[in-house]
Amino acid sequence: MYFPNELKFVAYATKLVSYVVLNLDNMKQINDTLGYQVGDEVLRARASLPS
Repeated sequence: MYFPNELKFVAYATKLVSYVVLNLDNMKQINDTLGYQVGDEVLRARASLPS
């Protein structure tokens, strides 16, 4: 996970930075069965939905 590296960047950022962490059930199964490209599409689709 790149989160600790990103925190180093944020210390010097001049703009606000936000992180969203999602725990989506079955993502591993989706990636393993349908591939990472489909998994990426699922993440983009979910990110565009209201919480």
